[in-house]
Amino acid sequence: MKPSTAVLSVRLVAHDDELRRQLEALTGPIAAQPGCRHCALLYEAGAHDAVTLLEEWDSREDLDRHLRSEECHRLLALLERADRAPEVHIDSIATREGLEAIARARGHRD
Repeated sequence: MKPSTAVLSVRLVAHDDELRRQLEALTGPIAAQPGCRHCALLYEAGAHDAVTLLEEWDSREDLDRHLRSEECHRLLALLERADRAPEVHIDSIATREGLEAIARARGHRD
């Protein structure tokens, strides 16, 4: 059985432009780690101080290795500078669908 994908999302509010720049600079080193499929910093429309760091990993083991890494240590240090406690979520995804699921839900046939 294929291991499930692991997703780490961290939403934080930070008025400090330098903090946001440092988070953005950290996405490259995180993305370069083995098993990282995707790493991005997302800015919320209408909430200029709210950002979400989204990381997608091949497996929970890859995510756990990342959580022990120097890059994660740097991330945690940056999170301590946020204006409020960050919202942190780790999710496991057992299945993934794409446009075909939307078409199916809308009653379209292949």
